[in-house]
Amino acid sequence: MTKELRVFGPPGTGKTTFLSKQISLAASKYGSDAVMAASFTKAAAVELVSRELPVSKENVGTLHALCYRALGMPKIAETKIREFNESQSIYRLSGGSVDIDEPEQSYDTESDALFAQYQIYRSRIIPRDMWAVDVQAFAKKWDGWKYESEYIDFTDMIELAIKRNIAPPHGTRVGFFDESQDFTKLELKLVRMWGEQLEYIVVAGDDDQAIFGFKGSDAEAFLNPPLPEDQVRILEQSYRLPLMIHTYSAQWIDQVVNRQPKWFRSREGSDGQVVNRKDLFFKNPERIVDVVQEFQDIDPSQSTMIVGACSYQLRPLVDELKRRGLLFHNPYRTKRGDWNPLGNTAGLSTPKRLESLLRHPWSYGDIRAWSALVARTGVFSRGAYERIVVGPSADDYPSETAREQLFSYGVEKQIRNNPLGWVMEHATTQKKSVLEYPVQIIQKHGIEKLHEKPGIIVGTIHSVKGGEADSVILLPDLSPAGMRQYASDRERQHIIRQFYVGMTRAKERLILCNQSSPMSVRWGEIS
Repeated sequence: MTKELRVFGPPGTGKTTFLSKQISLAASKYGSDAVMAASFTKAAAVELVSRELPVSKENVGTLHALCYRALGMPKIAETKIREFNESQSIYRLSGGSVDIDEPEQSYDTESDALFAQYQIYRSRIIPRDMWAVDVQAFAKKWDGWKYESEYIDFTDMIELAIKRNIAPPHGTRVGFFDESQDFTKLELKLVRMWGEQLEYIVVAGDDDQAIFGFKGSDAEAFLNPPLPEDQVRILEQSYRLPLMIHTYSAQWIDQVVNRQPKWFRSREGSDGQVVNRKDLFFKNPERIVDVVQEFQDIDPSQSTMIVGACSYQLRPLVDELKRRGLLFHNPYRTKRGDWNPLGNTAGLSTPKRLESLLRHPWSYGDIRAWSALVARTGVFSRGAYERIVVGPSADDYPSETAREQLFSYGVEKQIRNNPLGWVMEHATTQKKSVLEYPVQIIQKHGIEKLHEKPGIIVGTIHSVKGGEADSVILLPDLSPAGMRQYASDRERQHIIRQFYVGMTRAKERLILCNQSSPMSVRWGEIS
């Protein structure tokens, strides 16, 4: 009899909270060192045990991280790409990683595409004699180089753990695996191998939200083998979806065949709203931003999310948001500068450097901060910049005499009279484009606006998975590759699931935009 317990968490049903509680109970019963928690990403795994749960950090992470420790922390091939390139004349790799926000990948070299397909074949446990001939040729070179160099790659971590029957972390008795619909067939094989060695495992996810097939993930592997009813738990209360959005999204996802049926209740207290706006197109960003601005004007505390299948669809909207000086971000992908033009809260972002400029009189630290925005020539006296960098404490303030020696004649007065105009005039070419947006916000709303949390979220559907907003504006447009999937009976389910995830981010209002071209999904009737 299998030891697997399978938990399905439909949108907004509090799956992470449920699992955290179960992990806490298991830690109390078996001991903190006896519990293992893994998820699709490191951040998701940490979230499971971040609520002061007594679980050893060594037992928390991605499957790859757990295998890496179990295998003795071997040298990883992907960190040695330069060495591989030096040994190969035709298979040169860029070293870039797969962007999990983009279903349609673009590769810097032909070998990058071969490498990606090579990993997908392995993740799906497809026999080598069924691989494309060019991928087999690449694999022969890559595998030979790894063997000679005594390196392993990321997929090797999972394969070797299975081949060598590597045990779960020492002392582990129970395991929790979240976002399992995003695991590959190979990864789930490891999870279930470990499950046979443990008291039990909890495998949690939602096949309806499996949207990483392009990297090898397999929703059907998550659903199989079938389990007895008493080993399956469906979380039955959504705390996010009101009635109208729940009803519409349920009709939408019912287009997928071979899925786990899930009955769950909508959120109480609001019917919500689903609106098909035929006047909204991503190619007319001004109108979409008009709607966003209306929402912000009515209630600034309400959040609005603009999402689409591909990031290129968002560029006109991002440009329009910037032009109007509206605050936006993507809190789920803080490293994406295009979606987070004000930068992160950590470190010296461009807005913080601007604040230093406006904070006259300046400390030496202020001068060091804002000086990074401008060209030095004509701003500082000869040799003064070097004295600023290596000179006094950042908290000290230069005297009037010291400032006269630091700056070229008249510069300090020019800055005090028109600091924003001055910084744009003297900014380096690289910084000028970055400065335009925060400068515009300050000019329209004042410096205090930069400290507000943006009420607008922009991103691809993949990037906001796990997030939510009061209102969601969903673009129906597809890339050529996405349209080919949507037109295919076999591949259509991937697109249906993708847009289901987009729809179910909405807490109050779902706005379905119109098609900008025939390459779009077709919305169903709204009852």
